This record gives sequence, C-alpha cells and structure tokens, in this order.
Amino acid sequence: ENMGRNVQYRSGEILEPDDQSESKTDRSLPHWILQAVVADMALSRTAQRIKISTSNRVVTLRGLVNNPQERERIETKAQYIAGKNNVDNQLEIIRH
Repeated sequence: ENMGRNVQYRSGEILEPDDQSESKTDRSLPHWILQAVVADMALSRTAQRIKISTSNRVVTLRGLVNNPQERERIETKAQYIAGKNNVDNQLEIIRH
C-alpha cells in the first residue's frame, strides 16, 4: 500500500508541503487551518500532526487520524477557513 503512495508522490499526483504555491493566500491558508486544528483539544496528537498544503486556493489535507470523527472535524475546520468546495480531504483513519 505504501509503495503505491510512494509512486504517486514521485509522479507529482500528491502535493507535498514543499509544493506549496507562493501566492499570499496559498501560503496563509495552511497556517490558519493548522492553528485551528492544534487549538482543538478534542483532537488527538496524531490528528494534530497532519500535513496541509495549498495550490490555487485548494487545500489538501493528508496524514493520519484516529477515527472518522476526527477526519470530519478537521475537514469542517478547513472548509470553514478555505471554503466548502476548496478542500481535498485525503486524511486516513488508523486501523486499530
């Protein structure tokens, strides 16, 4: 499974934080969203360590969360800040 992801990263299908656009808005959105996520004490430390990147005002959320509720909670925060149709939620739930 990780091998497939590695191929996607190398091919450019998945944005890395280094692929961040240099526009002022694209640089600011991840910061604002991460602030909201880290300030939410209902989220696990795992969820607070997600990766956030933005290109052309579209926010991509990647990383691991503990449950569907955390995934939805983070997506809702990102949609509130970036706009409902501007969030690509690629967060994955840890299988326990």
